[in-house]
Amino acid sequence: MLSKRDFLASLVALYGQSATAQTGQVFLQLTLFDRIPEKGLKPYFEAIDREYIPEMKKAPGLISYQRFRHYDLPEKASIELWKTEQAAKAWHEGERALRIWQAAMKNVPQGIGVGAEYRQPMHSMVHRHYFLE
Repeated sequence: MLSKRDFLASLVALYGQSATAQTGQVFLQLTLFDRIPEKGLKPYFEAIDREYIPEMKKAPGLISYQRFRHYDLPEKASIELWKTEQAAKAWHEGERALRIWQAAMKNVPQGIGVGAEYRQPMHSMVHRHYFLE
């Protein structure tokens, strides 16, 4: 089993960054989409993929954004690598990003299993935050 340090170092290496130069700086946001029923996944991702994700990919300080699907379960996970925690917060908590996020969430129907924790762009129990050691 990989240690957290090895996992993060592998991710950073995968994206062409020097792990030693970025120690203590690189910020990872891991979001697990494991509590959304299958019927909720499509409308949720259609809503955020329409504007939020394309704009986030242009955000200063974002190194990489990737989304993964589970090999046999209707689950997904996203990984955001940022140069710093401040860069991640500047995007996710910024006025423009929040406006885009809120507009996207209005397009996600109620009653399809997308809980309040998934309707937050950064600060909820489904988002895990890590620093490179």
